[in-house]
Amino acid sequence: MDTLIYYALALVILLALIYAAIVIYRNMQRTGAGGRKGRRIGVVEHFSIDKERRLVLVRRDDVEHLILTGGENDLVIEQGIMRAEQEEPEVFHRPALEPRPRPAPRRAPPPPEHIPEPEPQGHAPEAVYEDPAPFAPHPSAAEPRVPPVPPMRREDG
Repeated sequence: MDTLIYYALALVILLALIYAAIVIYRNMQRTGAGGRKGRRIGVVEHFSIDKERRLVLVRRDDVEHLILTGGENDLVIEQGIMRAEQEEPEVFHRPALEPRPRPAPRRAPPPPEHIPEPEPQGHAPEAVYEDPAPFAPHPSAAEPRVPPVPPMRREDG
């Protein structure tokens, strides 16, 4: 049992050493071999077009170059791209709008002081409505039309 614990502990230590080596290697790649932080050259962006070709944006000082790598040969697509200085974007402030005065609510016009009443003229007789005849289907719709059958002839030999 002691051997199993010994080998498990050795495996954990070995994995920790491998992880530390990877972290140190990546850190050296980022800062360069000399460890300089103010590098003059670097890859700004890259984009894979297909399995072989990539677009790479390389910066040297403040000038960028767009390069197509892979395939039969590498190709400089655009060179001498001037890197814009990092300026703070201009912020436009809109002046505060003053609230518009609201119009006064509309009021109904006052009623006229005197409206003459219409004089009654003879009453019109009330209209008398008769119920229409109940609905009856059309006679042809009531009975289905069957074409007449001609009489059968009998032939006696």
